[in-house]
Amino acid sequence: MELPARQRYVILSTPRSGSSHLVQALEAHPHVACLGEIFNAHGGALRRLGLLSEQMMTKLATEPLVYLEDLSEAWSRRPDAKPVFGFKMMLHHDPRVIDHLVGDSSWRVILLRRENVLAQWSSLQIAKLTGEWSNKGKNKRAATGVAEPTTRIQFDPHVFEMYCKKLDGRYASITRRVAGHALFEVSTETIDARRDEMLDFLGVDPKLAEPSPGAGERQNSSTLDERFENRAEVQRYASSHHLQLSA
Repeated sequence: MELPARQRYVILSTPRSGSSHLVQALEAHPHVACLGEIFNAHGGALRRLGLLSEQMMTKLATEPLVYLEDLSEAWSRRPDAKPVFGFKMMLHHDPRVIDHLVGDSSWRVILLRRENVLAQWSSLQIAKLTGEWSNKGKNKRAATGVAEPTTRIQFDPHVFEMYCKKLDGRYASITRRVAGHALFEVSTETIDARRDEMLDFLGVDPKLAEPSPGAGERQNSSTLDERFENRAEVQRYASSHHLQLSA
């Protein structure tokens, strides 16, 4: 069977938008790799690849574009390298890299956005408050019989609306600048339904993919007003702004 031509892509997104699920869904294809957040300063991706070194971390901070090319080249030399190479990046991260990726037509861009912004914002605020960005800590406590405390936040409509405005600006900037070369826009809520389209966009045969692993267990309540201390205010706001209260 002939392998697809080498291709590079990036997932651009914002925190709490289901990007980890998208990574897993794409990686279920035998020809598609997604290395996660390779620009994460903690070096998790480099550690998994066995490339973590002081030199690479210095390049990450001071010469991010050189770092990106070095990492791409190192990946291509691996015996287990898949022909389609990708990673994910948050829109508020290094603007030098974002500018490079959206301006270089050799990079295909998958732009992921969550339609339910209230769910995204509340999840983000809870993660900031607890310091937990995945279910790992929760699962560890459950395994040891430690009760999971209920974490609720205060809803501030002004703060929420400023967040929505900032989010709109970041996404609009990407769609405007990528216009003219390969861009695939997808919502968090339709990742599985549109996975075949995304795989076709990346130049691989969707029929070869394993079943999607699914989004996994929710980290927070699926009923959004339960995430807030001032539930009645959230309910009134959601009703007046036509927002759904289910995640």
